[in-house]
Amino acid sequence: LAQEVDRRVGHRGVYSNAVHPGVVASEMLRLPNFQAMLGPWLGFVAYHAAQWRNRFFAYSVEEAALNVLYCAASPEIEARDLRGALIVPL
Repeated sequence: LAQEVDRRVGHRGVYSNAVHPGVVASEMLRLPNFQAMLGPWLGFVAYHAAQWRNRFFAYSVEEAALNVLYCAASPEIEARDLRGALIVPL
């Protein structure tokens, strides 16, 4: 989508990029959600596996927001002429 928007309106000075914040450890991870999708037992196991993953590999909400803010407000986007790009955390 970012590339198509850039193709259509990029010539007008509009920058269109896609942002992936990464795996984020947020409050959206809730046991009832997993149990509703996977059943009581498997939901419980999957929820705790996701909690373990988040403890070691996920970004905090604040860290994930930095990637979105970078794409929205950094002068580097325009300086490097990043158009139709996928911006991911490093």
